[in-house]
Amino acid sequence: MTLKEILNTLERIDALQNRLVKNSDGDIWIGSRSYHVNLSSYYYKFTTPEICLQAISRFIHMSDWDSAEYIFDCIPKKFLTQDFFVKLLDAAPDALQYMPKTQELCLLAVTKYGYALHYVPDEYKTEELCSASVKQFASVLEYVPDHLKTPELCLLAVTEDVFALQYVPDEYKTEELCSASVKQFAGVLEYVPEHLKTPELCLQAVTKDGYALQYVPEELKTRDICYTAVKNCSLDFVLLRNNGHTLKFVPTHLKTFDLCVAAVQTSNCALGYVPPEIVEQVLEAVRNTEDEK
Repeated sequence: MTLKEILNTLERIDALQNRLVKNSDGDIWIGSRSYHVNLSSYYYKFTTPEICLQAISRFIHMSDWDSAEYIFDCIPKKFLTQDFFVKLLDAAPDALQYMPKTQELCLLAVTKYGYALHYVPDEYKTEELCSASVKQFASVLEYVPDHLKTPELCLLAVTEDVFALQYVPDEYKTEELCSASVKQFAGVLEYVPEHLKTPELCLQAVTKDGYALQYVPEELKTRDICYTAVKNCSLDFVLLRNNGHTLKFVPTHLKTFDLCVAAVQTSNCALGYVPPEIVEQVLEAVRNTEDEK
């Protein structure tokens, strides 16, 4: 089989959105209902590293990652050298997860694709490697060992992506860092240590997004904070989250008539969380307000 024939086959496979699977006999198949190829039968025809590299690069980018590892079984072992893997990572850095790993290969993969840090063994994770990765994908802070998480690295990650705050060790979470994070996205109040959740920070969070009330400690849920939260629970937020209205997070003793009216005015979804004994009065008040408009 010539290189052209192989590439034509691969293109046909891509067009059919085929899948790569390994059956109980150890044969490797790629195909759909209407077309398939037994790659194992071509094993001896893949005669050069170049042809193998082009073939495997194409398969690595297919959607079925769970079985993409079997493509390596189609490559003659003599071709699986350090140089081969370097070239493969240059084309498909996330292939690292299926390859033998060295410090050099891990650094190359992470330099090309920061999320590849997920596949790097801890013994190969250095400060340099982790920093290079976080600069590309802040969320990979999750895969940085704690002993390599410095205040500077954590600040870098959170600056790029506030959700990285959940992977920052508590000892590096400062009042300034948490405040800046909540200012960008109120929901990260969830990842703020309890001792840093001040009334001011909680008010800041629910002012930006009422749903942050669920992360406010019960002892800090005052009438002002709860009222601000229900007033800032828009219909868009309710529909997006599909889990009820902010009023559900208001303590029962703070569900006053005025607060419940304010909640229902933002969305009828709040009705399910209004105390039964005042539902009719709240509905009447909301109707009267709408009639006045």
